[in-house]
Amino acid sequence: SCTGERWKYTMIKLPRIKGKKTGNFATSYAKGLAQETKASRSLESKGYVVLSRRAKTIAGELDLILRAPDQNCIVFLEIKRSQQLGNDIAISQVDQKRLLRAADSWIGSKPEYQGFGMRFDRCLIDKNGKIQHIENTFSLS
Repeated sequence: SCTGERWKYTMIKLPRIKGKKTGNFATSYAKGLAQETKASRSLESKGYVVLSRRAKTIAGELDLILRAPDQNCIVFLEIKRSQQLGNDIAISQVDQKRLLRAADSWIGSKPEYQGFGMRFDRCLIDKNGKIQHIENTFSLS
């Protein structure tokens, strides 16, 4: 129940969990946005058209949704940080199913893209800001 007092924002220090560093959420969020911007600009320079960033669906969030150049293909792009390029880690079956459900939900809400092909790509960004775009990260079958 509300007591009429103003709620005061206080920074909560999070404990370490399973050996992982717990960082500042605002900093992580800003880094994520910067990586998405870098990836979208890189792909736009190759002819891709950004349709949505951080698209939220009932099945989960999609980092970037693009239309492939000169194709009737919608690309769902996952962006990941990587220590070095070329070390792509496979996407788990659970994550693949979540991405498929989220993509299906997004496409279902956009009648203008019905009948378009779908592709799942991945963009790795290393600590120096270099980008590696990997097409068809996993198959739809």
